[in-house]
Amino acid sequence: MRKKKRVIFATLLVSLLLLGCSDEGDKNQDNSQGDGGSDGDTDGDTDGDTDGDTDGDTDGDTDGDTDGDTDGDTDGDTDDDYTCDATITVKPDGTGDYATVQAAIDGASDGDVIGLTNGTFKGVGNREIDYKGKAITLCSISGKPSKCIIDVEAQAITGNVTQRGFVFHTNEGPDSQLRGITITHGVAAAP
Repeated sequence: MRKKKRVIFATLLVSLLLLGCSDEGDKNQDNSQGDGGSDGDTDGDTDGDTDGDTDGDTDGDTDGDTDGDTDGDTDGDTDDDYTCDATITVKPDGTGDYATVQAAIDGASDGDVIGLTNGTFKGVGNREIDYKGKAITLCSISGKPSKCIIDVEAQAITGNVTQRGFVFHTNEGPDSQLRGITITHGVAAAP
């Protein structure tokens, strides 16, 4: 989230700088280029397009692609704003470094990054997941929450039944992180 805020701030800052430079361009409008730039357009920069930034595309942001977002890729979404440098990998079919998410957490040490591949994680060991107080990160390797899913597979509540994707209850702190994963079909009974 911090990286996304920095990208938005940087884009805003570049826009403000370009607006501040427009006076300079106005002073030079009688030159042969018409805007003070050397590219023949009228936006005051030198990249050859007319959107007012300097990355050479025409979408108005500064990340160099043409999809209109600021994350630097070309897929048109903004959910690739972090990296998941996994030290442990878990796959939905159980063929990763560990068979389940819980087994990976049980085998992890503080500072480890557990990366989940795309797919739907179901069954025992992939629900009611407990970090056990560890300072670890669990994240989607692809950065696509819609493709990396923990399906709790909970049924309708009868009585005082709770089925959750994750349980944080052992003094987990800010270094116990969960990123880029969708949790679905969990239920909790009213206290």
